[in-house]
Amino acid sequence: TYMEEFDYLFSKIGLNMHIMKPQTMLQLINSVDKICKHKVFANGNIIQDNDLVITVAASLLVAPFLTSESTMEDAVRTAQILQLETFFGAPSAIISRCAIIISPRERSMEELLEDRTFLDLIGHNEYQGIRWFRGESFQECMYLVYLSNALKSTKVMTEKRELEIRKEIDMWLRRCADANYRMDNLLKG
Repeated sequence: TYMEEFDYLFSKIGLNMHIMKPQTMLQLINSVDKICKHKVFANGNIIQDNDLVITVAASLLVAPFLTSESTMEDAVRTAQILQLETFFGAPSAIISRCAIIISPRERSMEELLEDRTFLDLIGHNEYQGIRWFRGESFQECMYLVYLSNALKSTKVMTEKRELEIRKEIDMWLRRCADANYRMDNLLKG
């Protein structure tokens, strides 16, 4: 009955809880701990500016309201409905990035650069016919994409795989720097 009361409350604000076993949450937490021990992810707070913990915590609070068919947009909307920016005392842009972590499958940067929600997360806008993005937001979200993909991957994180990820991250960081905040330049690489 305790959970039924929560279900009723959440349904009033337009959310439905889904059955999520505690093991699922523990698995995510353990995966984050395991993956962040690898050099390529160990210094995540350098790129994330200490927001990684908040983003992961927000993903744990949003996850019970999503299904395997949920989109990144659904995750962002859920975080907003739950008013997690108030709960964590963090900007909505940081909280919304939880959508990257709890995306149900691995996704490439090229694929995400065509996703409207991801574009919003990197500050995509258009001014005088030129498409722009926020460089720091792109770098932080790009890092989360690789972290998220590593969490979801069935591949064992070997030194070779870690080196491949590092090279991809470095490539995107260079592309970001060379793009001068212009979306078209970023996409050309």
